[in-house]
Amino acid sequence: MNNAEISVPIFVDNDLIADEDGRVSVVSLMYVGDDDDAVEASVEMESVVRDLIDFWKHDTTADPMEGASVLYTLASECHRFADLMWDAADCLDGRRYEMEVDGLPEL
Repeated sequence: MNNAEISVPIFVDNDLIADEDGRVSVVSLMYVGDDDDAVEASVEMESVVRDLIDFWKHDTTADPMEGASVLYTLASECHRFADLMWDAADCLDGRRYEMEVDGLPEL
């Protein structure tokens, strides 16, 4: 049997986006080799979360305590991420306000 093994560098750029209805998606842009054109994969965050919950609820071979631990950990991390985003948004909002005030004419 003649086999060939090929290593291909892949760069993946992940992002979170929200559409106009507020639905959040995880978007991955994958660049293969030196190609500047990306292959895009997108999945709604709610779908990922619901699938994960369904897995732990319905997989009879899974340990319920492990499932609870995983879900508690993920929920805690998501809460921490939300706090980071709120803080960053507040900071950006404050900078916008400062820029608006700095641009006002003197009285």
